[in-house]
Amino acid sequence: MPELLPTSKSKDGKTEAFLKLARERFRLAYEADRKNRDHAIEDLEFFDGKQWPDTLKAVRENDGRPCLVINKLQEKVDQVVGDMLQNRPGMQVVGVDDVADPKIAETYEGIVRHIESNSDAEEVYSHAFEHATICGMANYRVLTQYVDDDIFEQEIVIGSIDNPLSVYWDPAAKKKSRRDAKHAFVSDMMTKEQFLAKYPDAEPSSFEGAASADEGLWNQDGRVRVCEYWIRYPVKKTIWLFEDGTVRDQRPLTTPPLEGPDGKPPEQQMEPKPPGVIRERLVDSYRVVQYIISGTEILSGPNPWAGKWIPLIPVWGKELNIKGERRIRGLVRYAKDAQRMFNYWESLATEAVALAPRTPWLLTGKQIDKHERAWGQSHERSMPYLLYNADINAPPPKRQSMPGIPTGLEQRAKINSEHIKSTTGLYDPSLGAKSNETSGRAILLRQREGDTATYAYINNFIRSLGYLGKILIDLIPRIYDTSRVIRITGKDGNQSLVPINKKQEDGTLLNDLTIGRYDVVIDAGPSYTTQRQEALEAMMKIAQSNPEIFLLIGHKLVQSMDWPGAQEIAEVLKPVSEFYLKQLTGGGQQEGPSPEEQAGAELDAKLKKAQADKAHFDALTSQGNAAKIFSEAGVGLPTG
Repeated sequence: MPELLPTSKSKDGKTEAFLKLARERFRLAYEADRKNRDHAIEDLEFFDGKQWPDTLKAVRENDGRPCLVINKLQEKVDQVVGDMLQNRPGMQVVGVDDVADPKIAETYEGIVRHIESNSDAEEVYSHAFEHATICGMANYRVLTQYVDDDIFEQEIVIGSIDNPLSVYWDPAAKKKSRRDAKHAFVSDMMTKEQFLAKYPDAEPSSFEGAASADEGLWNQDGRVRVCEYWIRYPVKKTIWLFEDGTVRDQRPLTTPPLEGPDGKPPEQQMEPKPPGVIRERLVDSYRVVQYIISGTEILSGPNPWAGKWIPLIPVWGKELNIKGERRIRGLVRYAKDAQRMFNYWESLATEAVALAPRTPWLLTGKQIDKHERAWGQSHERSMPYLLYNADINAPPPKRQSMPGIPTGLEQRAKINSEHIKSTTGLYDPSLGAKSNETSGRAILLRQREGDTATYAYINNFIRSLGYLGKILIDLIPRIYDTSRVIRITGKDGNQSLVPINKKQEDGTLLNDLTIGRYDVVIDAGPSYTTQRQEALEAMMKIAQSNPEIFLLIGHKLVQSMDWPGAQEIAEVLKPVSEFYLKQLTGGGQQEGPSPEEQAGAELDAKLKKAQADKAHFDALTSQGNAAKIFSEAGVGLPTG
């Protein structure tokens, strides 16, 4: 593959061979998932409200008959997405060798959280997960960008891919994460105006069409397809083992173009072997590059990527493999027929009432004599009163009763509503509706039945998040590779500044992110905020049941609250809680008297001695022994 890496400036036969291979790869990727994409588009449109077949809808509308859409699938999808957001999985970084430092792992984890926070990752995850739940397919990505306009340091960003069906994967990739993909495309269809505005130097042939049998794939309805073309190809690299046990790659001194004058990749200038290397090994690795192409032209590239994986992350719904054909679906797929029937029967019920003729009046001709016009308009206009002539031979005019909705129509609507529940696996208790359970535990277990039925979607999202973590861990030491101070985010959401790769007096680096190997473990439990709320609720219940417990946990309880001044009050209560805990557990007892007791004993001894001295002095004074007093004091007897 490296010999087919031209630049955007190439205008030779090699460029055409490169584009021909790209077009063939795109065609294979397009055909491999064509059925899944067609079904996914139908699911998205159905979810958006296109729930009547076009022919049937046209016939009914021509006849003035209602085509109602009462979308009961919206609440089902919202329930699954809401469960994920309330218990959003988090990434934990752990060391995987004996050189990994727990503090460095904590720094990695803080960087990952800051990347998520800085990228509004919750919005990215929600967008991808919602589309995967609806139609079974979605993707998001990892990007790098400069921190600011006037510096050269870069940062990592998690980005959304708005069109969930715009990513085309290497059909030979087998892993669900597609980490084994050798290529991938991110496609965008542009109008001529959009294309020329973004690529003013492009050749007219880019818009006119590709000279191949796949011209229809690259030019459709007056629009041209522009693709990010990602390529992942194998390379060799040298790794070094140092005396302290650390392992790292030999780093390039420069980043030369991928194509040399002879059409082959030139040799990179690599750093010389540093002191302290005790072993080196040539290993197989991968290099990733990105191109921007149309069907006939390289618009940009090659653009080297720092990591070893294509930075696109797929999120899948449920998957089946039938005779080697992969079939992907979301929550909507098998609920569409039940939803159509529900709409149809509700439309019939509405039609039976709204379009039924007005019920007639029962009266005599004498009663409406000379008032025929007003009575004739009574079924079209709302009138405050109607005049009639008294007829002793007949009761006053009376309208007949309105016919009710046929029981069969009501029954069918209920049955079809149950069909929607069974095809999605989400019943009323899962959506918060009351049931016949009375105990809180029974209600909770019934609500969790829906979570179990739809957990496959959350599990697939967890898998994609694990792959995102691997991409970030691989990318962080390559992007955050200079001495700088970075912002990290703790589990509690608090941010702090941490220096990385800072050279110390002994020559080592403080927080060297290249030392050790690390991996990501996904924590699928409640978020820190949810855990704190649950802890607060539990502590409140304990304190209410036994107020004396508040003396022990009062500072923790107040610390979990979010009102202004809570943290200051928690600090005031902390010594109180520690004092009572010490009293309760007998803590602080030592052999012999405590310092406070020793000070009290010394003061008591001095007091007793002073009292004894005073008594002795009083005794001598009372006996008139002045000479003896002066003698004991060491003072001579005064004269005169």
